[in-house]
Formats: sequence, C-alpha cells, structure tokens
Amino acid sequence: MKIVKESFLFAIFGILLSLFSSLISAATVVVSISGTESEIQENILAHLGTVDSEELKQSAVLQRRIGAAVEAALQALGYYHSKWSTQIQQDRITVQVDPGEPVIIVESDVRVLGGAQSIAEIRSLVAAAGLKVGTRLKHWEYDQFKRKLADLCAKYGFLDSRFEQSELLIDPETNQATVRLVAETGSRYRFGDVVITGSKMSDKLLGRLIPFSRDQLVENQLIIQLRRNLAKTGYFSHFQVNTHKQPDHRVDVLVGLQDNTSHYFDVGVGYSTDTGPRFKFGWRWPSVTSYGDALQSNFEVSEPKQTVAFAYRVPASDPINQSFDFDTSWQHKNVENTKTQVTSLGVSFNNRRKSNWQHRYSINLDYERYQVDESEIEDVFYLVPGARWTRSEIAEGIDPDSGYFIRFGIEGSHPAIGSDTTFAKGFISARWLTRLWTERWLMLVRGQLGAISADNINEVPISRRFFTGGDQTVRGYEFESIATRDDDGDLVGGRYLNVASAEMSYRFLTSWRAALFFDAGRAYSEQEEPLFTSVGPGIVWLSPVGQIRLDLAFPLKGDDAGNPRIHISMGGGL
Repeated sequence: MKIVKESFLFAIFGILLSLFSSLISAATVVVSISGTESEIQENILAHLGTVDSEELKQSAVLQRRIGAAVEAALQALGYYHSKWSTQIQQDRITVQVDPGEPVIIVESDVRVLGGAQSIAEIRSLVAAAGLKVGTRLKHWEYDQFKRKLADLCAKYGFLDSRFEQSELLIDPETNQATVRLVAETGSRYRFGDVVITGSKMSDKLLGRLIPFSRDQLVENQLIIQLRRNLAKTGYFSHFQVNTHKQPDHRVDVLVGLQDNTSHYFDVGVGYSTDTGPRFKFGWRWPSVTSYGDALQSNFEVSEPKQTVAFAYRVPASDPINQSFDFDTSWQHKNVENTKTQVTSLGVSFNNRRKSNWQHRYSINLDYERYQVDESEIEDVFYLVPGARWTRSEIAEGIDPDSGYFIRFGIEGSHPAIGSDTTFAKGFISARWLTRLWTERWLMLVRGQLGAISADNINEVPISRRFFTGGDQTVRGYEFESIATRDDDGDLVGGRYLNVASAEMSYRFLTSWRAALFFDAGRAYSEQEEPLFTSVGPGIVWLSPVGQIRLDLAFPLKGDDAGNPRIHISMGGGL
C-alpha cells in the first residue's frame, strides 16, 4: 500500500513538472541575430526587448517593431546605411543584418579647462574617452562622456562648470563625424556656514548629522549624505536642504527642519501555515527627548507564539549608525507538547559599518520556564552575553533578481556570571538569490548551520536549543517539528542544526512565478538522527503588498512521508 501511495505522489509531481516545462516553452519566443558582430547583436536585442508569443499572430505589426528596433540600434553604433531581413517562424525569429559602412570620427576636440584639470578622475575620464579620430562613432560614448564629466564636476564642487562647445556633427553621405567638447570648469568651491532652522533637537545631535565641516572642499555626495541622514533619523516630518553660492567660492548650506512630534502605529493581520492567523500591533515614538532617544513597542499574537517587547534607543556618537538599545520582552511559545516562557531584560550596542555589516553586541538577563508534555516545570535563570554580525543586500522591486543575506553569531552563559547553566552557542544563516539564464529565471539557495557546546544538552534552556521545519526552513513538516525527541516522542530540541534548500522559479506572467524546490534539514543531538527532506512545486503571486506564495511539499522522510502538505506564506524575495 505504501509503495502505491508513494508512486502516486511521484506521478503527480511528474505531471506538475511537465506542465511547468510546457508553460515555460509556450511563452518563449527565441530571437536570433546573424550576419554581424556580438556588440550589434546585443544592442538590437536590447532595443527589441522580449517578444511575446501572442505577437506572432500580428506579423505586420511585429515586422515594423523589429525594423524600428534594428534601425535605432544600428544608428546608435554609427551605422546609417544598414540593411536587414526578418524570418518569422512558429517559435523563432531570425534577423539577418548587413550593417554597411560605419560613420568614422575625422575630427575630435575634447578638452577640460579650469581647476578640474587637477582632478585625477577627470583626467582619466578624458584620456579614456572613445571619441578619438579614426574610431567608429558610437552615440552612447558621446552622451556618456558628457554626462560623466558633468557628474564629476558636480561631485568635486566645480559649480560654475559649463560646456563652451558641445557639438556632434554627422555627415551620413560621407560617413564622417566631427566631435567638439570643450568644458570650462572654473574654480572649486568650499563649504561655508551651515544654518539650521525650525528644530528643537539639540545642537550637538544636529551637528553629528552633518557629514562635512567648514572650509572642506565641496563634494556633491556630502550634500546627498546630509539629506539621507536627516531622512534616516525619523526625527523630522519635513526637511529641506538648499545651497547658496557665495562670491568667494564658498557654499553655504541652509537646512530647514520640522520636528516630528507624531506617534506611529502599525497594525497588521497575516497568515502563514507556521503560525496560522497572526495579529501584530506596533507603536513607535521617534523622538522622546531632544537628544534623539526613541521608544518602540511590539505586540504579536499567533497560535504557537505570543510576544510583547519594548525597546528604548539612545543614539551614540554616530546617531545614524550607532546606538545603545535597552530591551525588555516576554514570549510564550507552544509547539506540540513543548511549552516555553521567557522574560528578558537586555542592553546592546549596535553599529552599522561602512562596509554595510551590522554589528550587535549584547547582554541579556533571561528568566525561562519550560515544560515538556506533563513533566515538571523547569525554571532557569541565566545571563547571556552575545555578538551578532549581519549583512544583506537585495535588488529593488517586488520581484528582485539578485541579493544575499548572511548572519552569524555567538552567545553563551556560565555560572561565574550568575547563571544556572553553562553553554556556548554558534550559528550561521545565509541566503543567496541570483538570476539564471534570463531575468525570468531565478535561483534561491538557503542554508543554516549551528552548534551548542555543553556538558549536558538537557541543561541548556529549551529556547536556546535548535528546532527547524516549516514554511521558511524545511517545507512538508510542521513548524519547528524537526528536532531531537525524548523517549516519549516529545520535542526537546537539538545540539546541532543543518538546513539546506534550493529553489528554481520562473516568471510566466507579470505578477506570477512558478517554482520547484528541494529542502533538507535536521536539528539533532546524535549523528544517527535522520535528515528530513522534501520536494515540491510552488506558485508565487507578486502582489502589491509583497510576495504571497503557496507551496505543495512532499515529505520524503519521517512519519509525514507520503503526506503532501500545503504551505502558505508572505514575505520578500529572500
């Protein structure tokens, strides 16, 4: 009976895989360019974009679109006498291109005058410009050089720079072009006075938000950074930054502020298979004092977990990137027959480095009560110093095509600092998202590793042990149901953690992705404990409020093997 059941499940999985492949192939039209070099081919494809299979039904319209794309792409690369032909088949378009003779630059005058001549980056830009006599004209090189030069002049504070000459003359009959680009940059400016009005925040705090000093050479990036600093604090409901040039080549910076006296409330309702219905309420007071202190609280309720937390933030010497946080929280969790209740008081120093690494050094005083099934309730009191390092980056948008997240940390406790137990714990978690063949294809890889050093794992508080399983780890199994169990089959948590996942997805419509995944993982104390695995398809809706996904996972190990499980979750691309 079990063999028949498993065969049936794998048959369903095979059918879904076949449908998935058919759907992908049906939506794809291959466009190939022949008769010319790769640069021209790539530019034509970039101008043409994606061709949908529905467009093949209107051949004349498609022919005109292809012709316009080919002509624009070739002229941008200096070909004004090109010829081409198009062959449209059922699932393939072939464009045969003869670019003809290119336009050649016969005269070029590219110069930078004034103080900007002393800037190495600007000298390198001029030296590397492709607008040289005897080379083929490329419109993008002309436009790009002008834009880069203007950007560099603004970046380095040459605020009076202008083009005295800016000409690109093309004679298509003779295939000849003349380039004249002469920039007068003038003198470089320095920062003058910074005048701040409209705020009751302390002068000391406001001064820490200014990323430059008087008489420092002007860089446009520093003005941008000032605006970012003001926005990131949350202290101001409105701000305006203007610059005013002075005759002595100084720039005064005028900052108008409006303090944010509002309290912010966040109310959310969600659902996932791990937690069931979930309610969340948050309150934030961004400026409790004129020194920039902030207060926030969070309240979250779901069937397996309830949390109440408060945090008081005190900005440090760099108020944007550094702070001392004073936290208190209470959490109750009930998974199967294992119950935990943790009350915590803590203080931490948080530091975001220029490398985008976030460092967190903390010490928490925890009181934990836990119970496994009907056993006696255990009470544990411990002080836990810890450190955590996090770095992440992800492309913008509702459907990002690249990104990564990595976090690792250590924590522990010892009776020498007043704790009831001794342990040391380390962990690392990583996720990596990348594009495959085209922007439609994505691969997401996830992994987790962890270990606890202790004489007796049963003396380590349950909340500090490892558990896995559920929507975000090993699909096909209930939330945190994979872990070491006692002789009665009750969850007690593991000493070690191994989790890995690979998922491939394809965007077949503007707001929809189809996925195939494989998950594996275990939280264990002995090597002979099994590794739990699952496979399955998924569907992702790229909704206006985030990605909403439904996965059908087929467990391959354990008591759940052969019983597919549906997972519903919400979140971002990672």
